[in-house]
Amino acid sequence: MAPTYITVPQREPSGSSLGSSPTRWATTTLRVGGMTCGACTSSVEAGFKGVEGVGSLSVSLVMERAVIMHDPQKIPAEQIKDIIEDRGFEAEVLSTDIPSPMVTPKHPPAYRHEDDSPTTTVTTIAVEGMTCGACTSAVEGGFADVSGVKHFSISLLSERAVIEHDATLLPADKIVEIIEDRGFGATLIDSEEAKPRRDITYEYDDSKPSFATTTVAIEGMTCGACTSAVESGFTGLDGILRFNISLLAERAVITHDPTKVTSEKIAEIIENRGFDAKILSTVFDSSDQSSTSSSAQFKIYGNPDAVAAKGIEEALQALPGVNSAKLSLATSRLTVSHQPGVTGLRPIVEVVESLGFNALVAENDDNNAQLESLAKTREIQEWRRAFQISAAFALPVFFISMVFPMLIPILDFGGWNFSAAYS
Repeated sequence: MAPTYITVPQREPSGSSLGSSPTRWATTTLRVGGMTCGACTSSVEAGFKGVEGVGSLSVSLVMERAVIMHDPQKIPAEQIKDIIEDRGFEAEVLSTDIPSPMVTPKHPPAYRHEDDSPTTTVTTIAVEGMTCGACTSAVEGGFADVSGVKHFSISLLSERAVIEHDATLLPADKIVEIIEDRGFGATLIDSEEAKPRRDITYEYDDSKPSFATTTVAIEGMTCGACTSAVESGFTGLDGILRFNISLLAERAVITHDPTKVTSEKIAEIIENRGFDAKILSTVFDSSDQSSTSSSAQFKIYGNPDAVAAKGIEEALQALPGVNSAKLSLATSRLTVSHQPGVTGLRPIVEVVESLGFNALVAENDDNNAQLESLAKTREIQEWRRAFQISAAFALPVFFISMVFPMLIPILDFGGWNFSAAYS
């Protein structure tokens, strides 16, 4: 059964959702300070029970992070921060991936050639002097309404800014100048033109959407192993573009190709894993209107050479929803511009690993989050070892000085009268 605080909408008749506009979810990452145990994470999660507009919530005690998928029109990032602070914890918004609606022309052309679009340049800047979220906002504010900026991403911990822009309107040296005018040091690390995708010529066909987003209510999940069992049923399945599942909301949101995997097939797969599945909605849309473009950075391990770097870029550009991919050999950083609603971070990592390399997400918190986690784990192990050593010495002393004298009076050395023995 679904929790009482979640209202399960009735299933609409088939095809009723064709004309409805899909909910555009935003993903907000926050740093949550003050959590010390599992009860703290449960307290944070409880704050979002019954809150309209919250799709899924994940709270990590070790990483001190909370990742919320929400509808920004119903609950903005600042309100999420206030809810966490009302639970008695410190909250800081690290990043918010807010999709922007795509404008659909009234009379689309019969053919589309992607090479007709302006070229995109991806520029990476090292920004010095940032100390808090207000600093990143100050830098980002310098690019508001600047002509030529297509996408802007900045990381406080990695001290990097990645800008996708039109070099004819906004050159790289102008970007450095804008950041320096905001009061921070700026150093140009890399600025290269993104490789254009190969020509795509096709006819518009509104009767056959390129993909669909299906929301399924799942009953019977009780722990993380249950969500993993459901997710494993879709691993490697052709036609699945993105899979999100929430244990708290008892929901799964699947972006898929309806010509390869139907909604009924999705429900059947979930039921075959041993859980009850009910389709709540299926929203059809085209890939061009599915989501906004987002930029992500990965740290590549394995020392790829120029040939391997080219192979990684070409393999990623072959993925649906990937606009561009650029691997810098000097820093071993991979910058990918993609549509999160079509291709998430996991397929990108899987492609890199299939080519014999390892990829670690480096955007937002860079690798410091992983190092932070390892440091906390090591600290816990040191405290446990210190406790064991202390207990090994304290317990014998306690029994010798307190317990044994009470059970065997002759061992009560404190009660001996040594002065009478020598008189």
